[in-house]
Amino acid sequence: MFSLSHRVFFAVTAGVFGVIYALLVPPFQVPDEVNHFKYAYHLSEGHLTGKHHEGGLGGELPVSIDSLAAIFRPLRFNYTEKSTADRRQRARHLPLSPERRHFSHFPNTGAYAPTAYLPMIAFLTVAKPFAPRPLYLLYGCRLATLFFWIAAIYWSFKILPGRRDLWLLLTLLPASLFIHAGASGDAVTNAAAFVLLAVVLGMRADKKLFSTGKMTLLVFVTTWIIALNKFVYLPLMLLIFMLPRKELSRHKLLLCAYFLTSGILAVAWLWQTRELFIPYDLYNPAYRDGQTINPGVLPT
Repeated sequence: MFSLSHRVFFAVTAGVFGVIYALLVPPFQVPDEVNHFKYAYHLSEGHLTGKHHEGGLGGELPVSIDSLAAIFRPLRFNYTEKSTADRRQRARHLPLSPERRHFSHFPNTGAYAPTAYLPMIAFLTVAKPFAPRPLYLLYGCRLATLFFWIAAIYWSFKILPGRRDLWLLLTLLPASLFIHAGASGDAVTNAAAFVLLAVVLGMRADKKLFSTGKMTLLVFVTTWIIALNKFVYLPLMLLIFMLPRKELSRHKLLLCAYFLTSGILAVAWLWQTRELFIPYDLYNPAYRDGQTINPGVLPT
């Protein structure tokens, strides 16, 4: 009953306040949300990554998506601007017009793996044929991301051993709900990290879980998602060494497969996207200002 109350409390609280965040926060005010949304739309049309075009990185998208972003762009980092009734009305009446397209830039997200956008891709694939307005597509992506996050964390409570107060606190932090109620690819990565930690802690507390293929597979899958989505999170795979040494020694072959497959996925995706990122100094000067890239930054 103790664990049940925690996960139910989480689901209800995250659901209520998450939906409030998703519907009340003005469009594109979540960090990098505009580029996450544009890239998710691009991926939902069958692409694997962003495309180079005239010294920029992005894809062919409906003009209306950039028009929607332009309505709310003055709000970014400007705390004197407000989401006025006029802005909201213009946004609500903006049609998608998917046939009217141009090249749209999303330089800081165009090299991310599609796995980071699965909830949004699924929603957009279902919703786009009905040609709803781009504002509604954005809100739909926010809710799809939020519900995916809630489902993943709700499940993690079921396997987490001991007291869950700290887990509840971390997952319900206002900043956490704010990010995960936005159209952001970070929600899938963060959910995978939380589930991985929960499973490792559960296996540490209950040795019987070592013989559970479902738990073992979950460790592999969550680490693979992390390896693909955000390479800098890959050291989280070292959490596996929290498990009892005796159990690890009994599963040496499985442990080798774990590190080998995760490393191969990370290196393969980095190699696949090695030439996609364009730093500010090399970006087409006609388009680089206003993009989410900083002068002097070069990935190594």
